[in-house]
Amino acid sequence: MSSAFQLYDDDQFKMLISQNADGIMVVDIAGIVRFVNPAAESMFNRSQSELMGNSFGFPVAIADKTEISIISINGNNLIAEMQIVKIEWENEPAFLISLRDITNHKNLVNSLQKRTLELEETIEELEIFSYSLSHDLWNYLRRIGLLSQKLLDKDCQQLSSQSQEWLQQIDQISQETKGLIESLLQLSRVSYTKLNKQVFNLSNLAEDVIKQIQLVHINRPSKILINPNIQVCGDKRLIRIALDNLLENAWKYTQISQETIIEFGQLTQQEIQDLSLSINMEYQANDAIFFVRDNGVGFETANSQKLFQPFQRLHSEECFEGNGIGLATVRRVIQRHGGKVWAKGEVNKGATFYFSLPSK
Repeated sequence: MSSAFQLYDDDQFKMLISQNADGIMVVDIAGIVRFVNPAAESMFNRSQSELMGNSFGFPVAIADKTEISIISINGNNLIAEMQIVKIEWENEPAFLISLRDITNHKNLVNSLQKRTLELEETIEELEIFSYSLSHDLWNYLRRIGLLSQKLLDKDCQQLSSQSQEWLQQIDQISQETKGLIESLLQLSRVSYTKLNKQVFNLSNLAEDVIKQIQLVHINRPSKILINPNIQVCGDKRLIRIALDNLLENAWKYTQISQETIIEFGQLTQQEIQDLSLSINMEYQANDAIFFVRDNGVGFETANSQKLFQPFQRLHSEECFEGNGIGLATVRRVIQRHGGKVWAKGEVNKGATFYFSLPSK
């Protein structure tokens, strides 16, 4: 026997391969079958006596695992994974051929591939449909808003105060619905846009977002604390959408505070360990964890998971405007990067939103 089988004598070796669940055949240098185990008989649906002494029927060459198709005598098709090694058989050089039936596995893989293709086509069709529908709805609402505004501008004096109020409500509803459609379109794009990852400065991005927010609210007293020079690897455009929503939320829910305080930063390893112990959080060793903290109205931490569901809000729309899509969009962005997002809060004592991103 060759060195691979020196632990066994010929009888022991024959017994071992006879009991193997894989089909085992031994062929000589000329490719003639010299041994067949029961599993191989079953695969070919032919007896040992019918197979032995005949040509193997496939090229015999030392190679990595190769897939072959086997058509048995009863017409059943099998797909087998074939592997060939050199051995000595009855003191002569030969080849040991192992055949593993992978028909079910291949059928499952093919079925999954077909299903994946069908799902991708369905998603693409739904994207086109949702975009077309949203685009058309947005245009109709824009026209409604323009017409109601024209009536208010041109015929205001001829309208009763009640009619003017109704027109103003129509305009407001159309504007709010347009905002909802735009938010839904953004959530849809976030879900399906291909990631374009790069290394960039997250601190600079947060500063830019805050500056744009402050341009709209120039008279509000505020203290903004941003940890400098935080580097991340991700899709900059999508991460910007997440930060926009998180920082806009922090700004919105601190509007009744005497002074708005917002902090953005990255947790140290010790802070991550302390946090994971306090909330029983699981995280990957290579995760970087970031936070947006504010001194706003806060919320009950027990209800925090509702925040990340579309249209779920913990505060009334009368007190704080919004459509309940922003944090769902944040979660989708972070999930697409392989991270997680969660929140902690306390009523009237502010809130902290955390999100993780893989370091690599």
